[in-house]
Amino acid sequence: MMHRYDPKADIMVLALGRGKRTFGEQNDNIIIHFDKEYRPIEIEILEVSKTVVKMISKIMRYQKHSKL
Repeated sequence: MMHRYDPKADIMVLALGRGKRTFGEQNDNIIIHFDKEYRPIEIEILEVSKTVVKMISKIMRYQKHSKL
């Protein structure tokens, strides 16, 4: 897996495979790009510095509650 980070735009792109991106689906700050056979080709994380902090805090909350 390859990745690129653009600090000016605060965007990280994770390349999952080769192929031409045909369409994408966005959920909050995460966009998954697919090829024509619906295989994921690329994950794009917008506002990555904020998004990763949110993801980590959700994971920490889940772990804290799951230990009860």
